[in-house]
Formats: sequence, structure tokens, C-alpha cells
Amino acid sequence: MKKLTSIKQKSFTLIELIAVLLILGILAAVAVPKYLDLVTDSEVKACEGAVASLNGYENMKWSENKLKASGLTDAAIYALVVDQLDISGDFAETTIVDGAGTVTYGSTGNGVNVTRYPGISGAPGYWIIDSSLYAAP
Repeated sequence: MKKLTSIKQKSFTLIELIAVLLILGILAAVAVPKYLDLVTDSEVKACEGAVASLNGYENMKWSENKLKASGLTDAAIYALVVDQLDISGDFAETTIVDGAGTVTYGSTGNGVNVTRYPGISGAPGYWIIDSSLYAAP
């Protein structure tokens, strides 16, 4: 019988394992806040896109009203915009009086207020995002 005397066991040393764990910890400490910022940024961009869509429809309906000389009021144009965008989906109507007021974009409780300012005879109404969306967490 032969005796096995020269078997070398290959493994990592404790220092190598600690170095790898340290590097992974540093990467996690840097990556997690970046990921959370990406989530917040995506929510802001989604709201900005929705408001841009509202403003686009608002301008289109106002222009159609002017070109056709149909004499629609600002509140009637608002109603057309709401019907076109199905405001009950992403938006929850809160207070709109004569075409001015606020709607909430997003989920209840976590939504963002979007304010509509009524148009005047020479310009369409417009929508803006509540500034709290851009506040630091």
C-alpha cells in the first residue's frame, strides 16, 4: 500500500475571506443608496411625464377650440382633457372649480398634487407639479 503524504489542501486564508467581505460591504454601502435614488428619480420622471401629457392635451384642445372658433370655456376644455386622459386611472380628482384646482397623481397617501391654472383668452390652461415632489427626503 502506498501512503499519501503529499496531498495539499487548497483553501482561502482567513485574511482573504475578510478582505472579500470588506469589499462586498463597501460595494453594498455605495450601491443601495444609489438604487434608492433611482427609484425616487423614476417616480419623479413618471409624474413629470404625466404632467407633460396633460399640458400637451391642454394645448391641443385649446388650439382646436381657437381654430374652429367653437367658443368653449376653459372649464369645458378641462373636461375634454380629463375625458381624453381618463383621469380616474393615474389621477384622482380632488378640487377643480371652473377649470382651476388640484388633482393627485399616484397612489392615495403617496400621491403628488398637480395644480391646474385656468387659461385666459390668449393662452391655454397649464398644469404644474407641487414643489414638494422635489423636496429632499
